[in-house]
Amino acid sequence: IFALWGLMQAPGTTAQTVKMSNITAGCCSLLILPKISDALGYKRLKKEFSLTTGMPSSILDQWALLKELTESPQFNSPWATELLFFTVPWYKKFRDGSCKELEYYLLRSAWNETSYLRDEGIFNFVFSVALAEKNLKPNPYLTDTVKHIYAIARGCLPGFTVATNDISAPIKRLEQIFAEVYQHRFAPTFVHSSYFDPIDPMNPVYYSLEVPTLVDFSPKSRKAANKMNDIREVKHIQTVIQKFVRENKESLENSPVYDTISKVNYDYYHSDEDILNELKNTSSLIEFDNGMKQSMQTYGKPICTTSPFLRGCIRIGSLLPK
Repeated sequence: IFALWGLMQAPGTTAQTVKMSNITAGCCSLLILPKISDALGYKRLKKEFSLTTGMPSSILDQWALLKELTESPQFNSPWATELLFFTVPWYKKFRDGSCKELEYYLLRSAWNETSYLRDEGIFNFVFSVALAEKNLKPNPYLTDTVKHIYAIARGCLPGFTVATNDISAPIKRLEQIFAEVYQHRFAPTFVHSSYFDPIDPMNPVYYSLEVPTLVDFSPKSRKAANKMNDIREVKHIQTVIQKFVRENKESLENSPVYDTISKVNYDYYHSDEDILNELKNTSSLIEFDNGMKQSMQTYGKPICTTSPFLRGCIRIGSLLPK
């Protein structure tokens, strides 16, 4: 629901002043895991769909190509999303007290959506005390990354999950194109933004250092970062915070802070061999992700475990038994 928080506040009391004039149907945070920078494969796509978009040079450049593919007459797979638009006259009627049940529902939704923001001060306090007590002075950008990961685990912000249906975009048709026209040697596995569901341990969400989605962050202290070193430091920060919380010195047990930090499973991955044995290899991700299994079985091709997205990613999963 766009602008819900602003809608629930009195006029003139919200900072959400930007008017929304354009909306794109489908998920803009849509990525295909294997690289699509093969000249021959791109040439096949260009010929089949009369493309004008250049070949993506990185995983962050894929959106323009995917958008043009879906808009091509040769795409031949009708897809749409439905939008309910509530007008100003409707809103005035809503505020006059004639829609009390709907008003209650929207207020409850807005309240639930802001639960993490209301607890953010406690999270920040726990972080500060834990880092000070352990005499840890980490890279501020990576500290902000850990906080962001906890916000994803709390369900306040989205991570990424493997696409298994056409809700976010015409996924099946896109998969078919990259499997049959592009002729990729890897399974055409797509990921898109999604919220963490703690009830389903086999459908985790991911955060990738290659695709940073931080909302509030400090500048990077190093221009040329090494992702293996960065993800090791992220893991170390998270481990220190988790140990501090589990010691329960601040009486955090049974609080949302405790549950988010100590009752969610965080695994750290890289596709290169880690000589320090602190990180898991991305080849083991498939075992714990139904979406990856489905993609591999559907197309009879391996998952691209060397994807830039997976080279330095955090898997956020449930601790519940399978």
